Amino acid sequence: MNALVKYFFLLLSIFLLNTTQAQHCSVVITGPEVFHMTINNKPVHPQPVNRIKINQLQTENKYVAELIYKSDSTRIKTTLFLFEQDFVHFYEADKEGIRLKKIQPDLTFEPDEKILNIYWKEGNAIQTEPDTIPADTLIADTAYKPPFEHYYHLEDYNGRIGCPWPIPEEKVAEIKNLLLNEPLEERKLEKAKTAFMQMDSLCILMEDVKTLAALFEYEETRLQFAKFLAPNFFDIDQVGKLEEVFNFENSMDEIKAYIGTQIAKPEKN
Repeated sequence: MNALVKYFFLLLSIFLLNTTQAQHCSVVITGPEVFHMTINNKPVHPQPVNRIKINQLQTENKYVAELIYKSDSTRIKTTLFLFEQDFVHFYEADKEGIRLKKIQPDLTFEPDEKILNIYWKEGNAIQTEPDTIPADTLIADTAYKPPFEHYYHLEDYNGRIGCPWPIPEEKVAEIKNLLLNEPLEERKLEKAKTAFMQMDSLCILMEDVKTLAALFEYEETRLQFAKFLAPNFFDIDQVGKLEEVFNFENSMDEIKAYIGTQIAKPEKN
């Protein structure tokens, strides 16, 4: 009798072990433009890509994927639907959304040689294979290393950055309309500050600062506006663009001093 009981518990243990073992699947996301990606707010890879395969996802877990596009920092987010273990779930992505297109057994999947292969470790950092990633899936690094792991890549700009993700054009357009519709200078400044402070995160391109500052009538107001945004300039080495909206040299000197002497160019002898 004791032998039968032991045998029963052995079979039960094996059954429970098999039924509780994590079931895994994978996801492939492709799109026409390169993007940064996070899963459950964890970065997937430090460089933007447009083809990626993520392995070892557990079918019983919930995964929220977010893509941040390199071209204009557009963000799209979706919950990944995982239906079958040992299957690849194919998603197509663009700035309108992330859509599940098909699934197929992982054993029959022939990976594109240019795809970035990622292994997801629950609760830990992402591990990647292979170590070398095809050059045309990435955006090349520059000599300067920004103090952010993930950040917007501004075309033809290799200077220092003060924040990682500039606000999108739509937000800039909203502020622009707000300023155009307010006739009183003081109210313009107040409304602009309020609108910026209500944003989840504030980071702005110098070109957008110049565009908005030009909508103020007086130089003093433009200066106050620029100083308000100064801690949140993205492309700080392009501060010279603001010279177009200021008539007095000391205004630029004040802005440079305000955001730090590191962005002021040394005088020529």
